Amino acid sequence: MTEPLAFLRPHASVMAFAALGLLVAAAGAGFTAALAATEELKAVPPTLYERIASGSLVIRGRVRVSGKRATVDVLEIMKGSYAASTLQVAYRSDNFNRAPGSPKIEFPEGQESILVLDRERDDRDRLRAEDRWELVGGWRGKIDLPPEGGPALVQAAQKLASIQAMRNQMDVWNAQRDLLREVNPILVTAGFEEILKFHLGDESLVSSLLTHLDGPRPEFRIQACRVLGQMFGKGRRTGKELPSADLLTSEALARATGDESPDVRAEAIRALRELRSKDLLDPLARIASSDPSQMVRLEAQLGVMELRGGS
Repeated sequence: MTEPLAFLRPHASVMAFAALGLLVAAAGAGFTAALAATEELKAVPPTLYERIASGSLVIRGRVRVSGKRATVDVLEIMKGSYAASTLQVAYRSDNFNRAPGSPKIEFPEGQESILVLDRERDDRDRLRAEDRWELVGGWRGKIDLPPEGGPALVQAAQKLASIQAMRNQMDVWNAQRDLLREVNPILVTAGFEEILKFHLGDESLVSSLLTHLDGPRPEFRIQACRVLGQMFGKGRRTGKELPSADLLTSEALARATGDESPDVRAEAIRALRELRSKDLLDPLARIASSDPSQMVRLEAQLGVMELRGGS
């Protein structure tokens, strides 16, 4: 099995307990193997955008035969070039060397997947035959298409691969910003991930951010608040205030006081704290004394302390 696509990452405490459990369970197999499993869990998993970017060839394929190598029919080439209609994927060594707790790579006949590939090499680092390939990142190089949602995942992979093919970096950044306007939630997620990773928030995103702040998905409202926080912080540090700063501040305050999700309210307060504005002292003080969520009250109290010059 391969990792199902997830929009939300596990909380750090959950990952820590999982890592500890693996460490104890694997003690009999040796400390090195257990440590490897723990490090894999601790590492932030690559995003869909990063997984697609890591291979020289990305295809949508269907398994014809599963054996020592999987024979895969090439249904579509999303990235790179390949002339033949089938290819061979080596995966047994990935299974043999995988860390405890990592999913086993399987190629059941008839299964369709997005495969992120590089040419297979022998022990002397020489390229094998042109139809011999291997997964990039082991099990992370195989993204199975679910019975429901498969077309959306394929569309997302196609779009992301097309962005990565752009040669001008400014065009790439603009295309990543434009992902927030997409209907496909996988693409919107990828857009937020890239914008936050490279601090791409600017005035051109105001309309999209307002749409997501008022949207039905709490995960997107949280991400929009995080982008606002980066934008507020950058404006404060550089002294270049956004033309829409007042509007964005008002919208963030509305999320901080009225959103149904305490996670969204807390993230909105974190964004507002980046402004270091004395005008927010009274609103934050009210939230700190009245919000039903302890987490939200704490974030607001931290904001009050910062504005009052406390530590």
